Amino acid sequence: MTIIPVASGKGGVGKSTVSSNLAITLAKKRKRVVLVDLDLGAGNLHITLGLKNISYGVGTFLVTPSMDITDLLVRTEYHDLFFLAGDGGVVGLANLTFQQKKRLIEALMTIQCDYLILDLGAGSGFNTVDFFLISGRGIIVTAPNMAATLTAYLFLKNAIFRIIASTFPKESKGALFMDHLKRDGLSLQKIYISKLLEQLKIADPENFPRFEKVLKAFRPRLIMNMLDEPSSASKAERLRRTIVQYLGIDMEHLGVIFRDETQARALASGLPVVLYKPQGVMAQAINRIVERISRTQEGNMAPFLNADDIEAGYKLAEAEASEDYIEKMESVETLFKEGAISDGDLIETLRTQQYELNQLRKENRFLKSKIVKASKDGYQF
Repeated sequence: MTIIPVASGKGGVGKSTVSSNLAITLAKKRKRVVLVDLDLGAGNLHITLGLKNISYGVGTFLVTPSMDITDLLVRTEYHDLFFLAGDGGVVGLANLTFQQKKRLIEALMTIQCDYLILDLGAGSGFNTVDFFLISGRGIIVTAPNMAATLTAYLFLKNAIFRIIASTFPKESKGALFMDHLKRDGLSLQKIYISKLLEQLKIADPENFPRFEKVLKAFRPRLIMNMLDEPSSASKAERLRRTIVQYLGIDMEHLGVIFRDETQARALASGLPVVLYKPQGVMAQAINRIVERISRTQEGNMAPFLNADDIEAGYKLAEAEASEDYIEKMESVETLFKEGAISDGDLIETLRTQQYELNQLRKENRFLKSKIVKASKDGYQF
């Protein structure tokens, strides 16, 4: 079974849309796929699949000690795709206890399928990060704006702290060293990971090799979603360089996805976009991503790509972004000529884009002020 957790540093970057369309496309390739909504407390993944009135799911499993998780799988209308809903109306599951989380993870491991796709909640909470770390090959979905890329970076930084916490045993020299940092009131977010690891190696040479082995196996993958223009694809490479330099890990780039105006219509129709418009720009991007996932040797212990392969992946993604943009513009022109898009639709699209640009300007001004303040306080990114 190949486990693919899908996460994002923040909401609104299209993570759930990506998860559901990946699951459907893999299932179309005759793979048995189970899609799990692990956005506990705010799960709505069933909507993207056109499912309604699901009253049971992960929440039901957690409050029913004798429940077998496989009994909660819903057979969807898509062949070979099964779905496990989120909280199922059970209140208070946003913060799981350790025992609940342990039982849930163990149960997920018993599901028989080719691909287990876990759609996680947005943000960097402990539960979300722990579910992401079930696999070393999880996917980060982000968008080409500062807030999205910054929170993606911080998500991975928090993941490394969780790896440290889980690989250095309690009362070990490494764990005591980390506790000492916290007691000194030093924010871990202000620490360079590279410097921290050097200090950890000195503080606990006995347990450091185990941590180093786990960290080397941690190779998350990236999808840059919601592009508006080809030049935005280069932001994925910049994010990767930052992560390599400051976190000491590398990321494979699975591909880019342009913002698709048909997505809202697809959602309203109860169809995923890969079926609503299979020849569309977004559907083609999803198909390319699935091909890359399929070509990777299946299983969580698959050998990782080397540096040259990863570098080539980022260059290929930028080339694909240019091709997709041309196709997207041609599609808009065709739809307009055929009357499928009216003058009003074009005007509304421009208004929406203008609104988004204004929001981004406000967001950038806010982040700029925060960065300036942080630099004065000695914050280390």
